[in-house]
Amino acid sequence: MRRLVEWLAAVSAAGRPDRLGHAGPEVPDGPDSVRIDSGARTVTRGGAPVELCRREYDLLLFFAERPGRVFTRAQLLDGVWKQPFTGVRTVDVHIRRLRHKLGNQPPLITTVHGVGYRLATDAPVVVVRPPYHDADGTDVSVAPGGPFSGRLRRRAA
Repeated sequence: MRRLVEWLAAVSAAGRPDRLGHAGPEVPDGPDSVRIDSGARTVTRGGAPVELCRREYDLLLFFAERPGRVFTRAQLLDGVWKQPFTGVRTVDVHIRRLRHKLGNQPPLITTVHGVGYRLATDAPVVVVRPPYHDADGTDVSVAPGGPFSGRLRRRAA
């Protein structure tokens, strides 16, 4: 039992998300920190609200859920727009607008020349997820496989 408690403490200290999708340690409120509240669909940078259109928000959330991973324009169109037939330059325009609205010092979204875009690995970004509740008030978490997998499981009491 003691080993289990020690292991759980180590996992919590490592900053891994818990079963409800809550991030471990919060990003400190500084001028460069970005906080994405997925329940309210709001974004703040350094505590100040950032007004984003729907696609800009979806694009930022897509990157934040997969930090450091490089995505081609086609992958972003498929993952965010869900329409591969939209022009690839649409991604460039939305990235440019997102960078402008978030400020680009330090750069949060970086270009990998000849490949695509990624969220900087050292970007101070945290995604805050509200807990899900079943009809009877039981906490429910999203099963592994992504936020849109649609599979839910009851949290053990």
